[in-house]
Amino acid sequence: MDILKEEYPEYEHILLYDNATIHLKRPDGSLSATKVQKNTLKPEKNWLVEVTQRDENGNPVYTPAGTKAKTKIQMHGAHFNGHPQSLYFPNDHPTSPGVFKGMACILEERGFEDAKCL
Repeated sequence: MDILKEEYPEYEHILLYDNATIHLKRPDGSLSATKVQKNTLKPEKNWLVEVTQRDENGNPVYTPAGTKAKTKIQMHGAHFNGHPQSLYFPNDHPTSPGVFKGMACILEERGFEDAKCL
């Protein structure tokens, strides 16, 4: 504020801030890089995204305390350079069925050999 007054004393300054949480909204299961794991985790520690639980009509389900019930789901598959990319191992995978691949594996599948999928 001091800089504005000092540099532009001839103007009246009005500052507007937009902190709308709607900017964070995206469809359930959308790709989210928030806290993405680098390596594949053990099945019991699978990385899922938390979403609002919905009933058969698409309405939010509420807990007895009145808050929205949450559930965790897999992210939807992605597309990179026009090609589909599964983010999770298939359910019939021998060691990590349905587990998030981890960014290193995803990058390695896309041709980045140095990513070193573990």
